[in-house]
Amino acid sequence: MKPTVLRAIGAAILALTCSAQARAFLPDADAALTAIDGLPTVQAALARGREASARGDALREGPYGYELTLMPLARHQNGYGSYGELETMLTRRMRLPAKSRLDGALANAGEGISRYVIGDARHEGARRLLDAWMAWARAASLATLAERQRATAADERKAVARRVELGELPLLDERRAATALAQAELAAERARLAREEARLALTADFPTLGLPAAPPEPPQPQPATVAPDSVELIVEHSHELAVARALAARQGVSAARADAERRPDPSVGLRMLAEADGHEQAVGLVVTIPFAASSQPATVMAERALTEAIDTEAAGVARRIRLEAEKLVRALPAQYDAWTAAARMVDAADDTLARMERAWRLGAVDFADVLLARRNAYEARVNELGLRFDVQSLATRIEIDSHRRWASDGEH
Repeated sequence: MKPTVLRAIGAAILALTCSAQARAFLPDADAALTAIDGLPTVQAALARGREASARGDALREGPYGYELTLMPLARHQNGYGSYGELETMLTRRMRLPAKSRLDGALANAGEGISRYVIGDARHEGARRLLDAWMAWARAASLATLAERQRATAADERKAVARRVELGELPLLDERRAATALAQAELAAERARLAREEARLALTADFPTLGLPAAPPEPPQPQPATVAPDSVELIVEHSHELAVARALAARQGVSAARADAERRPDPSVGLRMLAEADGHEQAVGLVVTIPFAASSQPATVMAERALTEAIDTEAAGVARRIRLEAEKLVRALPAQYDAWTAAARMVDAADDTLARMERAWRLGAVDFADVLLARRNAYEARVNELGLRFDVQSLATRIEIDSHRRWASDGEH
C-alpha cells in the first residue's frame, strides 16, 4: 500500500477518534435538553407561551357579549290614574367579518412569536450551558495541571534537599526549591478553588445535569473546517431574527386592524315594551350604527409609522445577526492557528526544560535557570490548554447557533 494512502487512512482514523472524543467531552443531547428546559428563563417563556395561546383564543372569540337593559317606568295620566310599564332591550355588538379575520391573524401572530421566544430562551440556555460546562472543564483541567506542577515541585525540593545534605548543592538552591514549591502550592490551591466555584455555578444553573466522576479531558482540536452553509444556517435558525420579523408582521396586521376601525362594529338588539300595566306590548329590532371617532385617522397613521419602524429594526437585526455569524465562523480558523502555535511553544518549552535539567545535573547552569525554564514550560501548557478550550468552545458555539447540537425538534 502506498505511503500516501496510509497517511490518508491514518488521518481519517485520527479525525474519527477526535470527533468521538469531542462528542464525549460534552453532555449528551437528552441530558442537555432536559437541563436547559429546567432553566427559569425557559420555564418563564413556556408560561408566556400558554399566555399567548389563551390571549389568542380570546382574540378569536372577540370582545363583545350580550347586554341586557331593563327600564321599569311609572306612568301617571290625569283622569286615568297610575300604572306601571317595563322596557327591555337585549343587544350585542357584531364584529365585522374583516375584523374577525384580522383578529384571528393577530392571534396566530402572537402564538407564533411566543414559539420563537421559547426557542430563543432554549437557544440562550444552550449557550449558557456551553459556557458553564466549559468554565468547569477548563477550571478542572487547570487544577489538574497545577497539581502536577505542585507534585513536581515537591519531588524536586526533596531531591535538592538531599543533594544539599550531601554537599553537592548550595543551601541557596534549597531555598529556591522551597520557594518554588510554595508558589506551586498556592497556584494549586487557587486552581482547586476556581474548579469548585465553576462546579457550583454549573450545578446551580443545571441541577439535573449529572457531572462525571472525573472532569472530561479536552479533545485535541482538528483543523478548523467549517461547513460552507454555517453562516446561512445560523441566520436561518436565529430566534432573535425570527422574533423581530414576526413582531414586524404582527404590527402590519395591527395597522390593518386599526384601519378597519374606520368602520365601527354595529349593534343589533331586540327591544320589548310592556305599557299600561301590560295592556299594550311591542317588540322591535334595534340596530345601532356608530361612527368612527375623529381621532381614528391619526391612530391609523401612528400604527403605520410604527410598522415602518419595526420593519426597519428587523432589517437591522438581520444585518447584525449575519455579521455576528460571519465573525463567528471566520474566527475558528484563527483560533485553531493560535492553538497550533501554542502547542509548538509547549514542545519548545519542554525541550528547553529537558536540556536545562541535563545541563544542571552536569553543573553547566544554575538551579535558578532550571526553575525559570520549568515556569516557562508550565505557563506554555496553561496557555495551550486555554486556547484548546477556546477552539472547542467556538466550534461548539457554531454547532449550537446552526442548530446542529442541543436543538429541540421542530423548534424553528
